[in-house]
Amino acid sequence: MLLSFSSQGLLRHQWHAVARSDDLGDDEPVGVELLRDELVLWRGPSGRVIAAPDRCTHRKAALSLGEIKDGCVECSLHGWTFGEDGRCVRIPNRDVIVEANHLQTFACEERNGLVWVCPGEPRGEIPAVAVDDAPGVRRIIGAPTRWAAPAPRIIEALLDRASRAGIRAAFDIPFAYRHPVPTGDGSDGLLLVACSPVGAATSLVFPVLWTGATAAPADDRLAAEVAAVMALQPAVEAVPGMFEIDEGAAPDDDAGSSDWRRALLDAVAAKV
Repeated sequence: MLLSFSSQGLLRHQWHAVARSDDLGDDEPVGVELLRDELVLWRGPSGRVIAAPDRCTHRKAALSLGEIKDGCVECSLHGWTFGEDGRCVRIPNRDVIVEANHLQTFACEERNGLVWVCPGEPRGEIPAVAVDDAPGVRRIIGAPTRWAAPAPRIIEALLDRASRAGIRAAFDIPFAYRHPVPTGDGSDGLLLVACSPVGAATSLVFPVLWTGATAAPADDRLAAEVAAVMALQPAVEAVPGMFEIDEGAAPDDDAGSSDWRRALLDAVAAKV
């Protein structure tokens, strides 16, 4: 089956990383792309991240071009203002606010230093990292990179590379990869690579590293891991065509990705 990378396709029911938590400031909302849709993110009055379509309910102006005031995003065009859960809290020169004035919002969570969004009804889980926030463990997040390739093709390449190299890699559905990272202090760190499907042929790749506080410099370790991931980019981007998935599509020797393909197929084919 061909995967649909539309916001109306089955991938809308999965969690996707769309930004780093630290990318969200106090003054300006953040615009992101997911499954061919443009979204806006901001921290509401409670501090919780809100995800909504990047369109004001008045004249469809981009809210990501607006301002944040007291945890509410104000549209730059006519000043319509939206707060917790996308509720419209102010319309200049109007006292009455009706239901149609409020924003639709999407399931949104912060986990592992990233912001995760599910545009539909969540049926999967955000990747769980046992060492996150553990004492003596440092988490460092690299800058996201944009790839001209579908997210599943990136995960498949990472898993196949790990299989060939004898690395104990694992995956999270739909598009996350992980493997242990030696830290030099006798413990194992962890690398997580989350791939966000901007569209059918474009993805954002978020690298996150956990390492011991007494291990070798985390910045150097992350740079080395990111360099190894980035080394795959030219070959992955050179593969033509859409990404098609079925149990018979992976050759027998693709041990690194065959389990992931089956799990992904089960996830996206399941009824909501």
